[in-house]
Amino acid sequence: MEEIEVAHDVRVFEVAVDGNEVRVDIYGGDDNVCGSVRFTFENASVRRRQVEQLEAWKRRETALTFVADGPTVSLADLGALLQDR
Repeated sequence: MEEIEVAHDVRVFEVAVDGNEVRVDIYGGDDNVCGSVRFTFENASVRRRQVEQLEAWKRRETALTFVADGPTVSLADLGALLQDR
């Protein structure tokens, strides 16, 4: 069984689009994470919305939670999710 990797309080440093791929550079957290994550969005409107969200997180320096479960990676603003409850 693969271990799930979780890092809290990471920030978006840069967002770059290359075709269907979106590269997100992240940093921060308790373990001083520094790296890149690649997402693939085949649908152009979905890709555009995701890039807009990532850019907003970058501008606001939003503290995010990074979760990697094998090949599946996600970034989430848990503060906003919990606020909506």
